[in-house]
Amino acid sequence: LTTDIGLIHRMQAVRSSYSRSNWYRGFRLAPGIDNLMSTTDDKLHQKRRAQASPAFSGKGIESIIDNQVTKFLFLIRSKYLSSKTQTNVMEFATKVQYFALDAVMDIATGQPLEDLANDKDMYDFLESSANSLPVIAMVAAVPWAGTLLQSR
Repeated sequence: LTTDIGLIHRMQAVRSSYSRSNWYRGFRLAPGIDNLMSTTDDKLHQKRRAQASPAFSGKGIESIIDNQVTKFLFLIRSKYLSSKTQTNVMEFATKVQYFALDAVMDIATGQPLEDLANDKDMYDFLESSANSLPVIAMVAAVPWAGTLLQSR
């Protein structure tokens, strides 16, 4: 465990001498099936990280982000602008999450979830994610519990 940002960067750097522990298995979405976050095999993780790096480089996604920013501004202007006689309250934290999900999904799949367009969590992703956090934290903190929960 560390709170030293410099050490964290060294640990997570490409070709780092540090290995990924079983703690990462807490990020599995399905029992026994690893993803980029949950794999503990250093070579496989390096390969998957290289495969995913174009999506995180920011190249070619500016127009997608611009489009989502435009949708975000449209939502605010069409539903949440207040006037002298009426106050429209907007829960900004939720709307930012809609923006983030739409942007990420648009980048990843070419199709946003349309949370901004509909001003709601269309597929209950935010709620299910929030409900999963205690289990994810427990599995990450107590690796044997993750093994138990992901067993038949």
